[in-house]
This record gives sequence, structure tokens and C-alpha cells, in this order.
Amino acid sequence: MPGAVQWRRFEELWPSARLPPTLDELRASALAVDQGAVGDCYFLGPLSALAFCRPQLVRALFVEEAAGVPATPGRLTLRFYVHGAWAELVLDTLLPCGADGDPSPNPDPDPNPSPNPDPDPNPNPNATPNPNPNHAGRSSPAAPARAGRPS
Repeated sequence: MPGAVQWRRFEELWPSARLPPTLDELRASALAVDQGAVGDCYFLGPLSALAFCRPQLVRALFVEEAAGVPATPGRLTLRFYVHGAWAELVLDTLLPCGADGDPSPNPDPDPNPSPNPDPDPNPNPNATPNPNPNHAGRSSPAAPARAGRPS
């Protein structure tokens, strides 16, 4: 079937790579980060800078590595500091790939996308348009009226 999604393991796509990477691999890969089509530069930029300057901190995000426990094949547990607390995230190493076998964030796009996926961009009648051009089409609640400056 053309355009069908293929699921491949990280280890199959990059047989010479290791998870978690060594400190030297982290330093080297920090300079070769490629955002691609996912739009995750907000995460990859700081992570690559940290990998270059303090790779041991990135390596400590891998829970199994930090605990000295062998990783389970096909699975990783990472920890992140979120909203003031450490949270663990279990990841499967299966990645979606397109018909060519290469990883893709959207390997089988809908050939007939809806022309208007959000028919009501401002569903809140009390909302005012957001003046931020980076968030076009989004709205924010109307700001309450402010009293004048205290004297």
C-alpha cells in the first residue's frame, strides 16, 4: 500500500548509535542537531547547548543510566523537571517512517485535508483578538478594566 506508515526501531534506523549516548557522542551530536519538520527548536536548541557544554547533565536525564540499571530494549525512561517537580516519561523507540523508510513526523498525510479545520477561530464571544502576530487566529480573554494609578 503506497504511503503506508512503517514503524521502525531507533536501533534499526541508526545501528551504530547508542541510547543513552556516551559523553563524547553527546558533544559531537550537539553540533549536528537538525530540527526537521516537527517544530521543536524550543527544546532542541537548549538541549543541544547543554549537550555540548555539560553532556553529563543530559546523560543524567536517562533514568536507567542514572540508576545503573540496564535499559529495556525498545524502551527508554527519561526524566524532566516540569513545573517544580521531576517527572519520568517512558518512551518507546518505535518511530513512524514514510514509504521511503525514513523517519517522519507525519508519514502519511491526509490526501484530502479539510479546507477549514477550525471553522470558528474565536469560539469565546467574550474574547478579544490576540494582538501578537506570532499567534494569529488565536484569541485571549478580554482583559479586565484597570483602575487609574494609585497616587
